[in-house]
Amino acid sequence: MLKQLLALGLAGLVLAGCAANPATGGRSFNMISPAQEREIGNATAQEYIKRFGLYRPASTVTGYVMDLCRQAWDVTELAAEPVQCLFLDAEAFNAWATPGYISVNRGLLPYMQTEAQLVGVLGHEAGHITGKHIGQRVTAGIVGSVLTTAVGVYVAGQTDDRATTNIATGLAGAGVGMGVASYGRAHELQADSLGQRYMERLGYDKRESVAMVGAMLAKEAYDKQFLAAFNDGQAPTEDVIGQLYASHPASPARQAEAAKSAGGWPDGGLTLPAGIKPATTANDPQGRARFHRAIDGLTYGPARAFGIAGRNVLYLPAQRFVLQLPSGFLLDFAGADTKKKTILWQAAHPASLVEAKIAILPFKAGMNVGYVLKDMLSFNGDLQRLALKAAHKPPLAEAYTGTGNAFGAKPHRLVAIALPDTDALAVVAFNFTDNAQRVREQDALIAAIQDSRFLSIAEAKALKPLEIRTFRASSVDTVSLAARTLPQGALQAEWFRAMNALAPDEDLRPGVWYKTVVDRNV
Repeated sequence: MLKQLLALGLAGLVLAGCAANPATGGRSFNMISPAQEREIGNATAQEYIKRFGLYRPASTVTGYVMDLCRQAWDVTELAAEPVQCLFLDAEAFNAWATPGYISVNRGLLPYMQTEAQLVGVLGHEAGHITGKHIGQRVTAGIVGSVLTTAVGVYVAGQTDDRATTNIATGLAGAGVGMGVASYGRAHELQADSLGQRYMERLGYDKRESVAMVGAMLAKEAYDKQFLAAFNDGQAPTEDVIGQLYASHPASPARQAEAAKSAGGWPDGGLTLPAGIKPATTANDPQGRARFHRAIDGLTYGPARAFGIAGRNVLYLPAQRFVLQLPSGFLLDFAGADTKKKTILWQAAHPASLVEAKIAILPFKAGMNVGYVLKDMLSFNGDLQRLALKAAHKPPLAEAYTGTGNAFGAKPHRLVAIALPDTDALAVVAFNFTDNAQRVREQDALIAAIQDSRFLSIAEAKALKPLEIRTFRASSVDTVSLAARTLPQGALQAEWFRAMNALAPDEDLRPGVWYKTVVDRNV
């Protein structure tokens, strides 16, 4: 009976047809129509545009990315079909494609090194479209639904036990999920190969796609170091890293496969087939200088309204507040809920393993501060008023400290500062006293918070987001000197190396372009 169900279901699916694919040379098993693909693409793109918005449409860097994106699409096998390029105002390290759209987050560019690498990303995304990968993944999901339903029907006919039926159906669904995930990894390799083809057609050395994967690996290695500071010094699990890079997994194996299909590893030269005109100049063979000039001034970090992470300081323009931290802290934007008017950041001190959560919550002027703090933030009975050293603007601002369980069952030391003029409450919760070193850092944290300050409307409006700055190294420039100015309290050299894809023992080379991040508010 089960075989008959599976055969019937799969026969119906196969009748949907396999269409020839001009990009891959094979036939694509696709159960959704071109109109349905466009519907998926439009819905996905509009959701992302609504969520993040487009990055400064009139800016030089937006024009640069849009131009390269259009060029990459124009050399594909489906160039006659319309595709819209998007440059999103999103800080995440990502680019993606959906039918009818190729999208790049601004957060991707700080970790690319050359124009050729960026074209490799754009070609890769174009390859997902020309390879019909989106439709195939949807089709795989439909096939999975048929298989899962068939298993459930069969088991239900053999037993009256609903729990057994549910378990069997769940296991079948899990197996399908594993198959779809594997299918996606195959798509990544095929998109890499297609991207190399489009790079070469445009006049770029396709071996730079190998360096592009290397840049992704450098970013991933740094993320592991960074996340360890927020995990009691322990490296994040592969599941956590996998979730961060689920859409574009990078691995040494993928890089080796890219090198195999590209014909070798990049050597800094330019190797193109006869008849293909180089897209770059002889003195800038991979477009490194052109790329760095284009991204100079690019915004770095989350949207300004959610906060600006300076060196041991968090600027909050919307709340007209500057939260001061002691030296040696890292800051990480953890998310925001605009409907609930909440913002969440994390702070960590790698040397002492002190970790803190920073929440901006709605708070109405005139509310009883002490009562609200005890009720809303689960303060314990040791609530004490905390004196702020800076002048109170507005004068009704109050600060309290104590212990509580606001962010989980484990007790935390809490500092809460009411900002009634902007209807907000700033809460810092850090891990409870553990050892002598943590006690010192926790005391230093409270002392630093007391130096936090309020801003006038004009001062808040004048705050600027972090920016990418590019420079051509001189004979005296070093990684140590360049990293020292980064707006981050720890892991500065590691961050600089990740942005520039430098090996642990590699230093700056005179005449070569590099990038850094600057805080224009200091």
